[in-house]
Amino acid sequence: MKWLPLILLILSTSICKADNLTTNELLLLGKKHYKSATKSTELDSAIYYLEKCISKDSLNQEAWYFLGYAYSRKQSFYGDNIIEMTLEGTIKASDCFLKVIEIDSVYVGEVISQDPYFKICSEWGCLAIKYIYYNQLDSAKWAFEQAMYDDYTLAYNRSVLESCTKNSILFVFGDSESIPKMYLQFIEGVRKDVSVVDASLIHTAWAPEFYRERCNVSFSYTKKELANISYMVWEDSTITLPINKKDTMSWTLKPTSSIYLERGARLQLDILKYNNFKRDVFYTIAIPLSPEYGLFIPDKYLYNCFNIYQLVAKKPEGLTKRFRKNAENYIVPQTDKRTALKYKGTQVFIHYLRYSYLVAITDYIDNDEPDTARKLFATYKEKLSEDICDYYEEKYVDYVKNIEQQLY
Repeated sequence: MKWLPLILLILSTSICKADNLTTNELLLLGKKHYKSATKSTELDSAIYYLEKCISKDSLNQEAWYFLGYAYSRKQSFYGDNIIEMTLEGTIKASDCFLKVIEIDSVYVGEVISQDPYFKICSEWGCLAIKYIYYNQLDSAKWAFEQAMYDDYTLAYNRSVLESCTKNSILFVFGDSESIPKMYLQFIEGVRKDVSVVDASLIHTAWAPEFYRERCNVSFSYTKKELANISYMVWEDSTITLPINKKDTMSWTLKPTSSIYLERGARLQLDILKYNNFKRDVFYTIAIPLSPEYGLFIPDKYLYNCFNIYQLVAKKPEGLTKRFRKNAENYIVPQTDKRTALKYKGTQVFIHYLRYSYLVAITDYIDNDEPDTARKLFATYKEKLSEDICDYYEEKYVDYVKNIEQQLY
């Protein structure tokens, strides 16, 4: 007990110091402690300073935003503890993001990874996953219904699911991609035959069994073996997948982190090997654009279907009738600049559609079909241009200008 007075003195000194700090100083300290945290137990200091900041300025949008993230990560740090989330914790985090929106419908502060609208959807979607894991389906439905999805996000994700063949497997990356699709499957009954696998979650201790028991995904490992799969030291190595009794597909698999092949990559690979092309396998555009998420599968095995890629043994030459049909018939959701600013997560889907449209337009130009190219470019200019949202990279601006010069 002799240390108790000293501990109390340190605590009281810290409190007095915090009381003397300005709102901006408290915000900066809260953000600093949030960013330096490597596990949920290290978020207490961030929460303390952010709550202090809000007590001085209840309309500080950025403080509410970071506090929501701190509460969220306190529950589940990067998805590891989703199945341990609580309703109370979810409400606490969600209420912070609702406060951000209440202050101003457009969030203008520093973005961690998702805008407040998307983050509310992710919070409730993750809680729904927990309920599905424990087969509490009525609770899962209720949790999904608390989300605030915009029409653009649902329309885009609906089109991705509809593009998959029957009983296929769809690899996605991140809750911004996975949860809207699970919402559509669970609430609207859209393409429940498609198994959606989040490549950013599969490494967690709970996810493989969740995908096997609740999402119809098969592994070669037993439940006990799945729990014990870990990372392994890895050098560039040739991976071979059997296609049928005679043919195989091979590529060089690089380390997914430093000198290691991570647990998630090993589990992805096992799904592909064990599936053995019995079910079609698809990837969202995010994975080919970031190959480390998709086991560095080379382009020659990824068949572009316009808004998704299919894993194939032999890709057809050029863009096929299937791609062209999808491009010509695709209905781009309508939005405007202010809506895109509000739903910053939607900007990612706009970026993916831009990529798909530019590939299609370029193909029609190269094949001397300017009329169809102009038709697609008109849609691009109306619904995907920088008038809707800014480009991620300057190279797109120059590329679009070059296309326009060729067409007109």
